[in-house]
Amino acid sequence: AIKEGIGYVPEDRYARGFIGCRSLADNVTLPVLGNLSRGGFLSLRRQCNEAQKLVKELDIKVASVSQKVSELSGGNQQKSTLARALSSNPKLLVLVEPTLGVDISAKELILASIRELRNKGRTVLLVSDDVEDFWVCDRIIVMFKGRVFKRIGQGWNSHDIVMAMEGW
Repeated sequence: AIKEGIGYVPEDRYARGFIGCRSLADNVTLPVLGNLSRGGFLSLRRQCNEAQKLVKELDIKVASVSQKVSELSGGNQQKSTLARALSSNPKLLVLVEPTLGVDISAKELILASIRELRNKGRTVLLVSDDVEDFWVCDRIIVMFKGRVFKRIGQGWNSHDIVMAMEGW
């Protein structure tokens, strides 16, 4: 998927989003380790620089990029998962419940990052059951019982989305 230009943020960040016992730098640069290596040896300086760039871009609150991801707040863990997906500069970003379990400030930053990616011409596929997440979307396709139930363009309201999600 990475070679095809796809970045992915899974729903369950604890089980599939990061390696808690590893550093933030290790986690966010995992998809691009080959680009940070020379002769088969990882350049720790290049890895640290890449990680710091992503920390700044996503405003991840961390003591240093060598801090373990398991020591971060839930919002910063989720932002690190997003940073990992963005590290390979994907053409398509697939996000499943990207704001699940994060505080309001982390949620706003994650949604702002998604909006910025969309504005830069990237394709973002957002899968969520949180209506607030959809404010960054150009189009919404509501699935119900495994099938496309309704397609909604701009000018939607929360009531319409919730009704469609319930099968009405």
